[in-house]
Amino acid sequence: MNITQILSDTRSSQAAIGLTAKVFRALVPYFEEALLQCKKKNPYRGGKRPVKLRSTEEKLFFVLFYIKNYPTYDVLGMNFGISRSNAFKRIGLYMQALELSLKNAGHLPAESIEQLNKLLGDEKVIIIDATEQKKNRPKDKEKQKEYYSGKKNSIQ
Repeated sequence: MNITQILSDTRSSQAAIGLTAKVFRALVPYFEEALLQCKKKNPYRGGKRPVKLRSTEEKLFFVLFYIKNYPTYDVLGMNFGISRSNAFKRIGLYMQALELSLKNAGHLPAESIEQLNKLLGDEKVIIIDATEQKKNRPKDKEKQKEYYSGKKNSIQ
């Protein structure tokens, strides 16, 4: 996968990782710092193995590509030239580093209502885009009508 080519086109970068090249490059230093904090030192590990994802940009692109597209580890490994098991191991580490980097950059969502209220300040209108949640409907026909979504015309 040619990361430089993908980042050179806004539409491609939005499709692949959900970010523009400018935002991606602004996140790289935070990710690099967080990655150093997240790496575990194992004194029993042998020599270094060859790594396909060498640069911080490649590692960040890798985890953002996974989050945006959610491929299987087989497909993810094929796209980046690594094995399925290696893709699985790296996602765990890079997700942890991404969360830490977003926290350090001050871009994590609020964890509580109080924190959200503090962030919003004087905002009066909030629009929430949410997906439908599955609801177990009662078996009684009359009580079912209360939960009817209106999508099918056979029940009214």
